[in-house]
Amino acid sequence: GLAGTAFWSIANRLSFLLNFRGPSLAIDTACSASLTAVHMAVEALRSGRIEAAVAGGVHLLLHPQNQEGMARMGLLSARGVARPFAADADGFVEGEGVGAVVLKRLSDAERDGDRVRAVIRGSAVGAGGRTAGYMMPNPAAAAALLHAALHDAGVRPAEVGHVESHASGSPIADPVEAAALARVYGDAGGSRSLGTVKGVVGHLSAASGIAQLTKVVLQLERRSILPSPPPPVLHPDVRLPAGMAMPAEAAAWTGAAGRLVATVTASGAGGADAVLV
Repeated sequence: GLAGTAFWSIANRLSFLLNFRGPSLAIDTACSASLTAVHMAVEALRSGRIEAAVAGGVHLLLHPQNQEGMARMGLLSARGVARPFAADADGFVEGEGVGAVVLKRLSDAERDGDRVRAVIRGSAVGAGGRTAGYMMPNPAAAAALLHAALHDAGVRPAEVGHVESHASGSPIADPVEAAALARVYGDAGGSRSLGTVKGVVGHLSAASGIAQLTKVVLQLERRSILPSPPPPVLHPDVRLPAGMAMPAEAAAWTGAAGRLVATVTASGAGGADAVLV
């Protein structure tokens, strides 16, 4: 954030303009913020405290100060190219974006005749705790969080047909995420695609999770897997579990017994993560 930035105003101005009367809040968990907002909205819907919610994220590049700081920290790609899971990955490329979803309980949406584009079966949020460094994810905690979201959804790892990863081109974080996926899907059996939208639209920080979710919803609607071309050479520390691959071309998505299931993972700097099923 920059001097004078008022994150709270994003939510409150929307509530003012649209005459919303329920909880109005901005959530900042770094790059997992928009998925965390969706998770909190799901929890409120499940509890019956609200009847509907708008949840999403916004990321705009309005001043060079933010990018200058990330460049000094070595987070941005010097070549301006995001290469998730690649041996030559050297950081991420920032992108701008805004996205949101309207959420209701499935029974209410069906009763009201709404167009149901996807169903969130489960979700989980959690922190990675102390690691070797503030920007270093925790593979054990990430795997446990993914298991928690799958348990919340009543879904077995073997049923998941697509994994939309957080991977942004970080030579440090991407291999850790791959290690977490290996812990969850290593013995699951079956096949599943691995994708990351960041190679196409860049890393949208607070809006990155909603961009990932949007991609997955479009895949569900079209019953197809969009390509996430694998790098020519994987990072030496990236060992994808058996049956998981990054598709080079679009392919039909049939699912197990016709049921399409995907997960979406977003990670915030410092270890604040969120998962949707």
